[in-house]
Amino acid sequence: MANHKRLTTIGINSLKPPSTGRVEYLDAVVPQLALRLTASGVKSFAVRMRINGTGKQVRVTLGEFPSTSIEKARQGARDALNAAKRGVDPTGEKHRQRASERERAANDFAAVADLFIQRYARRKNRQWREQQRILDKYVKPRWGRRPISDIGKSDVVRLLDEVEDGSGVYMANRTLATVRKLFNWAMDERGLITATPIGRSMARQGEKARERHLNDDEIGAVWTASTKTPYPFGPFTQLLLLTGQRRDEVASMRWEEFDGDIWTLPASKTKAGRQHTVPLSNMALEVLGAIPPIGESGLVFTTNGTTHISGFSKAKARLDKLSRVTDWRYHDLRATMATQMETELRIPPHIVGALLNHDPKSYKGVTSVYTRGDPIDEKNGAMRAWSNLLARIVSCDESAVVTFRQPS
Repeated sequence: MANHKRLTTIGINSLKPPSTGRVEYLDAVVPQLALRLTASGVKSFAVRMRINGTGKQVRVTLGEFPSTSIEKARQGARDALNAAKRGVDPTGEKHRQRASERERAANDFAAVADLFIQRYARRKNRQWREQQRILDKYVKPRWGRRPISDIGKSDVVRLLDEVEDGSGVYMANRTLATVRKLFNWAMDERGLITATPIGRSMARQGEKARERHLNDDEIGAVWTASTKTPYPFGPFTQLLLLTGQRRDEVASMRWEEFDGDIWTLPASKTKAGRQHTVPLSNMALEVLGAIPPIGESGLVFTTNGTTHISGFSKAKARLDKLSRVTDWRYHDLRATMATQMETELRIPPHIVGALLNHDPKSYKGVTSVYTRGDPIDEKNGAMRAWSNLLARIVSCDESAVVTFRQPS
């Protein structure tokens, strides 16, 4: 039987738990309110009542003390008792409220963004880590707990304004591209919204295509710095410059992708989504030959034997310090190779495009529909010419230059 006691904070704190079982104390202010005290010392509030018109007797738990205060427990008890008088079962209402809260939590922007990365971006987009970074840094802090269906065009405009003011036009447009994909996915594939808040003219103006490529002195300085940088980022930087391939393609290269002096990238790894062959010069093969296999993963660049390298920004900062060359990105090494091939070696644009795995339509036009072959001999000649030019640049050996010639 429950003991009658006027419940106060001081009084509740002074209660000693029973040696076994549990004991209840009824409140003198709200008689149906009870404090239950167990042998383990847990103190919790509950209220009993009978539902008007049904005769059903129910017990509603109101929370544990002290996180639930006596004042909050009394108010919760009064609300439940008033509902019971109206014939409303407060236990059912509480379950409905919790279900509604769970549904809102599942549809708030942060939860939807996490689901987007997990179920879409990681499977469909090789750049999913950058999308996740953008969402975590720029978008979730502003929209995190808002229901995705409540976000409108004006919210998107304000977000882009803030990103542009803080991080520039380029990042504002990358943010727009990421949230556009997220909202389209939430609408078309998940049915979470009926319309996207992204308008057709939201892209910020003033973004310029990046034109940075390294000159000969900068190439020499970065190369020298890479020779002073141990595995993995020293040889990684050298292979970026020697092959002209994308950062993540080189970072994730695997030993089984090599067959002699040919590196074959599977379609699943390339931005273009098609298999790509890259001839390797003697310089590239020398760099690869100095790398010992690590672990059983088959990855060329790994520090743990399980996953490929990351932490590019820190490695790049060390290269900057060693080379004293700044304002460049790893991707600029790709542009540097392409620029040197066209301007110094006079390699035809369609061969450069093939080496970079660009869309054939960009350099073949309509002809790309009819010509599907891989000009491997021309690509091989271009890579040898580039390797010799690079050797001259980094060693200042004029005799190392080999002019590109079309295979006969």
